[in-house]
Amino acid sequence: MSTQRPGLLPQLFKTLLTLDPEKGNDQVDETVEHICFLADVNRLFDNALGLYDLHLTLLIAQQSQKDPREYLPFLQNFQRMEPLKRKFSIDDYLGRSRKALRYLNDLNEFDELKTYTVKHSLYEDALNLYRYDEHKYSSIMQLYADHLKSTSRFKEAATAFHYLNDHVQANECYRDANLWQDSLSTASLVPLPPDALRSLAENLAHSAIETKDFHAAASIHLDYLHDIPSATKYFCKGYHFSAAFRTVTLSSQPDLLTSVFDPTLAENMASITELVADCKAQLTAQVPRILELREKKKADPLAFFEGDANDGKDIPDDVSLAPTDASTMGGSLFTRYTGRTGTMTGTAGTGTSRRSSKNRRREERKRARGKKGSVYEEEYL
Repeated sequence: MSTQRPGLLPQLFKTLLTLDPEKGNDQVDETVEHICFLADVNRLFDNALGLYDLHLTLLIAQQSQKDPREYLPFLQNFQRMEPLKRKFSIDDYLGRSRKALRYLNDLNEFDELKTYTVKHSLYEDALNLYRYDEHKYSSIMQLYADHLKSTSRFKEAATAFHYLNDHVQANECYRDANLWQDSLSTASLVPLPPDALRSLAENLAHSAIETKDFHAAASIHLDYLHDIPSATKYFCKGYHFSAAFRTVTLSSQPDLLTSVFDPTLAENMASITELVADCKAQLTAQVPRILELREKKKADPLAFFEGDANDGKDIPDDVSLAPTDASTMGGSLFTRYTGRTGTMTGTAGTGTSRRSSKNRRREERKRARGKKGSVYEEEYL
């Protein structure tokens, strides 16, 4: 019963905790036996163990089908431990790793705590434990930064390395995250030699061009590579003509207006003109068709949506309805309590669900194609 209604389990444990297991009277045994009959014994065993009450756990184990040769050494092993170590081991066994981590902290087992943190990825919990201990906090932060980098979370890893003043690693992570401003700023903190800094700037500019971030590419060429013609070209490619014009005038290179600015401006104008022409051609072809479809729908909605394939003639009035989810899956009064349905009912419901799924996928494909003359054509256009 409790396995179907999980909310009853806390009430059962309240009853257990009000008993005195040390007396060993018949009432205690009968109560435990009754609760074990009502609930899943394995769940009761784990929950009793989670209360760190080994005597109560033993009482429940004795009412189960567990082999005493297994659970007795298991519980005796916990019994021999120190209280904090026992709580850590029990929480670790039950998979409550966050609670187990706190007990490792109470045990002052920092090396074991670090190993446990890496094993269960509990970096944030460990950092919270040592937020007032700078040395241990930095040690955990180093583990966290390495983890973030190994899982390709480069932006967060760079922030962690920045906290640790590891500017070399932070610079690499900013570069891998394509954060060009942070990467180049951190490079000056390393500091990188001029050749290495130029190589980094060239790589970041290339990445920015590949991702169509022309403003970033132009800024890198301008500020770090000191390549005025390239900076002007990429400002223009990104339609930042004011920035391009300002770059040309500040550099006192008016010849770039005719050699770079004007040709790039003409290329962009040609691209825009071509795009406008394509849009105009589409509108010219599709708008009349949309208006035509709307007129058809307004004039005869039933025929438009294919709801009257026979034009209203010879439609039988005794059409059988296909079984619905309610009729096939509802079950009887008995199945309402057992949670089981008959074989024929389950088969019909499964078949209906399978057909519905297949029909839904077919309709989605039709909608995506937007075939001319179909009900989805207007939406497609």
